[in-house]
Amino acid sequence: MNFNDLLTGKDINPQDVIVMRRRPREAPLRKVLPWLAAERPDLFNAYQQTQRETVEKTVLTAKYVDRI
Repeated sequence: MNFNDLLTGKDINPQDVIVMRRRPREAPLRKVLPWLAAERPDLFNAYQQTQRETVEKTVLTAKYVDRI
């Protein structure tokens, strides 16, 4: 079973879903991100909510967005 099977099983068209994986390009930020999520969830959430303009446009057109 794969993710598309799960979506289809819930009557969700996989074409309507965007799955996002946010990984910083900067090594120091990648290193501190787990700490930030645990100790400063407010800052972590602010970081997660910030996207590049092209990604922002794509997200706005999707019916569903999932983060992994």
